[in-house]
Amino acid sequence: MKILHLSYSISKGGASRAALRIHQSLLEKNINSFIKFNILNGPELNTENIIKPSLFRSYFNKIKSAIESRISKILRKNNFVKNSISLFPTQLHKFINKSDYDIVHLHWINGETISIEDIGKITKPLVWTIQDMWPFTGSEHYSFNTNWKNGYSNNNKNKANLINVDIEKFTWKRKIKSWKKKINIVGTSKWITNCASNSYLMQKFPALTINNTLDINFWKTQNKKECKKYFNLPQNIKLIGFSSLGHKNEILKGKDLFLSAIKKINYDQKNIAFFSIGDSN
Repeated sequence: MKILHLSYSISKGGASRAALRIHQSLLEKNINSFIKFNILNGPELNTENIIKPSLFRSYFNKIKSAIESRISKILRKNNFVKNSISLFPTQLHKFINKSDYDIVHLHWINGETISIEDIGKITKPLVWTIQDMWPFTGSEHYSFNTNWKNGYSNNNKNKANLINVDIEKFTWKRKIKSWKKKINIVGTSKWITNCASNSYLMQKFPALTINNTLDINFWKTQNKKECKKYFNLPQNIKLIGFSSLGHKNEILKGKDLFLSAIKKINYDQKNIAFFSIGDSN
């Protein structure tokens, strides 16, 4: 079996790293896996069977992504949540359909990696590992309403959109029109799998939950005392850590819930401490 993974990157962001790990784990099982990505992001991680863009193509793809991002921001007054419209044709479907790949595995494919219409033109069997809500919402990567369940209409237009321009409905209708073929959905958590299965767009697609792959030969338990010593952490108190990349993602990553939970704990500062990983604030 020959598998092609499509990903925006293999090193920028958690979703890209997750895609790379899935590819590498398949190689370890002697499965003929290849990964094609959209942008170069400095020195790439070493792995087999990668299809990387040329410097020119990577630069061109970054320009397309920047233009799309600018359009999305112009059409919305509130840009707290990332929006993607995946508008520019890529013709990737032609390359894929002529190839001898048996399965195409989509990962985080925004940043103009492939257009909504081009996804619908792929004739190979499709698997899609979803890392956020974009595959079944309109244009937003996280939704604070339930429009993705019932459908986008003039009655539930997001007030953050500019007058007479409903970017979410526009993007959602393109998905409805383009994605007629079955897509096999893989959620990385039970929550997002349930969301996809209850969405207007993907409720008829088969879906299951497979947690993100992790190399347990690299990520493994170490001696706790030695680790605390290495990172200059106190030895004789309990430590509770929280990981969140970027202060803008506080609500999306649950940092607000973490801080709320801390306030409800009766603790002596001599016995317990809290620390944050990956957040400069």
